[in-house]
Amino acid sequence: MSSYHQIFIQTSNSEDQLVADIVAAAGCRMRKLETMDAPIAYTGRTRRVAVEVKLNHDLEDDLGTNFSQYPIVITLRSLDSDKSHEEGVAKEIFNNLVSGGQYAMILTFNLYNVLAEQPPTEKRQST
Repeated sequence: MSSYHQIFIQTSNSEDQLVADIVAAAGCRMRKLETMDAPIAYTGRTRRVAVEVKLNHDLEDDLGTNFSQYPIVITLRSLDSDKSHEEGVAKEIFNNLVSGGQYAMILTFNLYNVLAEQPPTEKRQST
């Protein structure tokens, strides 16, 4: 089984807003896959890395990582099998999404190696 970098996302944003933010964060165009039974909803490429977006997954919570709280997953795959480059692109996309301040996320490698986390932000009530 291959190991990839993945960003798991929790959001209340619309699908269109999410995809627009991923496009901006990755610096790539995304193509919607029209096949109803395809697990990947959107695909794109940036700097020789495939960017694949699934709007849901069936991973269970494991080893202290609550995957069920982050239903959206972006899988990044180096087209040259260059894991160092893949990690750099993954971290850049993650950090770009963090700077937008709208997403709770986990960046992993091989699912079980958590490289970075952006916890959910609590919405503050006006007083």
